[in-house]
Amino acid sequence: MTQNRPLVCGVPGPEICGAIFDMDGTLLDSMDIWFDAGPRYLISKGITPHDNVHDAIATLNMAQVADYFQDEYGIDEPAQQIIDGVNGQLDDFYAHEVEPIAGVTDFLEELARRGIPCCVATTTDRYLTESGLSHAGIDSYFSFVLTCSELNTDKEHPEIFLEARRRLGTGSGTWVFEDASHAIRTAHTAGFPLCAVEETSMAPYRDEIKDLSEVYLPKDYRVWRWCDTSR
Repeated sequence: MTQNRPLVCGVPGPEICGAIFDMDGTLLDSMDIWFDAGPRYLISKGITPHDNVHDAIATLNMAQVADYFQDEYGIDEPAQQIIDGVNGQLDDFYAHEVEPIAGVTDFLEELARRGIPCCVATTTDRYLTESGLSHAGIDSYFSFVLTCSELNTDKEHPEIFLEARRRLGTGSGTWVFEDASHAIRTAHTAGFPLCAVEETSMAPYRDEIKDLSEVYLPKDYRVWRWCDTSR
């Protein structure tokens, strides 16, 4: 096993001993589909979505989305039925279309070569997560998957990151890889070193994201460079 080395992209960062990856927008090029899933579901129910519907649900886990649709749009269906309806807008995309972010497969391969354990922490439900990672050909690089719904949390709170680090057992050298501003704030406040992956919809928060992160990564992992500081 190769000894772990510090991870460098423009500026040096803390040694990386473990990695917690968000999925959508960080591992998979899948954010665009999420802009359409909620509105498509509402339209399928004969409901005209509000113009800000995506912003309203962007930070929520799926159970919270169901609650929001019940309260805001008066949908009189069980929460799980709403969740299944929204997820149904995504099934085919994750199973047959989604692609990894540029360079991510080689980056994960390098982490594996160096013996650095990785996991996924996502707001997307498990069956879609597993389907997307499998179609993209990167599922084997992760020790486990955690979802916000299963932990009854969201990324406004640090529990999913803390639990992921606990399971990895990699302590303060555990990096978080994220694209969403709210999740980056949460992980930063919880003391994690951060790699922020560029996401177009996060452009209004770019300066803040850069300030909170050790590394700001264009949406192409090939810009990373490993260096051996012992030489």
